[in-house]
Amino acid sequence: MPPAITDFHVHYVGPRWHTGVLRSLPHLPDSAARITDIADVLAPIQAGQFQSRVLSAPVSMVFGTAAVDPEEIRLINDHLASVVAQHTEALIGLATIDLWNPAATQEIQRVADLGFTGVVVDAAQMNTGTFAHDPQILPAWRALRDSRLTVFFHPVSLPAVTAAFAGTSRAGVLLARGAVDAGSLLALLDAPQWDELHDLQLVVPGIAASALWFAPFFDGLDSTLLGPKGRGIHLDTMGFDPANTRYLLERLGAERLVFGSDAPIVDKQPDATRLLSHLNSAGLHGAALAAVAGGNAERLLRRT
Repeated sequence: MPPAITDFHVHYVGPRWHTGVLRSLPHLPDSAARITDIADVLAPIQAGQFQSRVLSAPVSMVFGTAAVDPEEIRLINDHLASVVAQHTEALIGLATIDLWNPAATQEIQRVADLGFTGVVVDAAQMNTGTFAHDPQILPAWRALRDSRLTVFFHPVSLPAVTAAFAGTSRAGVLLARGAVDAGSLLALLDAPQWDELHDLQLVVPGIAASALWFAPFFDGLDSTLLGPKGRGIHLDTMGFDPANTRYLLERLGAERLVFGSDAPIVDKQPDATRLLSHLNSAGLHGAALAAVAGGNAERLLRRT
C-alpha cells in the first residue's frame, strides 16, 4: 500500500485577494485563479491522491511590493482558519505573517490562540531587500519560537534580483527566488541571534537547496546547518527530480525532508503515483518514504 501523502507546499488564499495574486503572477493567470479556488484545492484529496494538503499564502504573493495593511493579514488568517475548520482531516493551514510589520508579534500570538500550528513568512522584505537576520524582526522570531509554530520560509521575487536573472533563461525567476531564499537562510544561520532561535522548526522550499552546497565554503556554517543547531531545518521535495532529492537525502536524512509540490504554480497537476515514483527513484522506500511523504509534515503540524 502506498504511503499517505501530506503535501506541505500548496498555495491558497480566499477569493477576496485574487486581484493581488494575479498582480504577483501575471504570467500565470490560471494558477492565480486556482489559488483562490478551494474546490480546486480539495479535488486531489477527494480523488484519493493525497491524505491532506498544507495551505499557505505568503505576504509577497498576495501584496507584492504594495503596503501591507495588518487588518488584511488578520482577514486572510481568519478566512483560512474558517476553511480549515470545515475540512479538519483534509487541510492544514499556515497563517500568513509579515515579519517586518510592527503588528507581527501580536498576530503570531493571535494565530497560535486560533489553533494554527504553523505560519508562512517571506524570506526577505520585498521593498528593502532585507534578509531574515534583520535585528528589527528579532522580536517576531522570538514570538514564533516561544509559540512553537513551524515556519515555512518562503522565497520572494525581490525586484532587483529578479530583474537581473529574469532575462537569462526560462529558469531565471526560479533561480532568483531560490538564491534569495538560500541567501537569507544562510544569513540567519550565520547571525548571532541564531544561538537563541535554533529550536525553531523551519521548512524551506527545495529551490533554496543551494544553501547546502554553499554552507561548507564558510567556516562553521556547514556544522550549524547540519549539526545540532540546524536539526530543525527541513527542505521540501519541490521539483521531485530523483537526483536532487537523493542529494537532499544524503545531506539531511529522511527525517528532515517533507513532500512539497508548490501547487498550482510549479507543479500544476500533482499526481501521487508519479511523485511517489520519483521519490522511490531517489532511494526512498519503507519507513523513510512514509516519513517524507507525510509523516514529517504531520509531526511538524499535527504534532503526531
